Amino acid sequence: MSKVLIIEDNVDLSNLFQMVLDIHGISSEICRDGRDAAGAIDSIRPQVVVLDMHLPHVSGASIFEHIKKDYPEIAVLIVTADRDLYSEYRNKTKAFLKPMDMDALHHEVRSAL
Repeated sequence: MSKVLIIEDNVDLSNLFQMVLDIHGISSEICRDGRDAAGAIDSIRPQVVVLDMHLPHVSGASIFEHIKKDYPEIAVLIVTADRDLYSEYRNKTKAFLKPMDMDALHHEVRSAL
């Protein structure tokens, strides 16, 4: 079972996130479509979700609300290039503004596990 679910539609960025975590011995899976995210969360039951806010078909905000309602024990780390969304969510959970430091991402994921 993966401990981390990366929900990010950008292929290069999601692969980079996974590679950084893998280098540090953290197992992860990738979901690239908001429409598939709820099912992935339900089946994988990750400890941590790295969540992009702009996804195809279902918004990151909707996915965030699903997690907080149905799985409050899951830590959510928001990643976004949208400064307004960053400002809105950084008080609700750990948030990163893209581009971000990969060491900081690794540190926050490790801390949440």
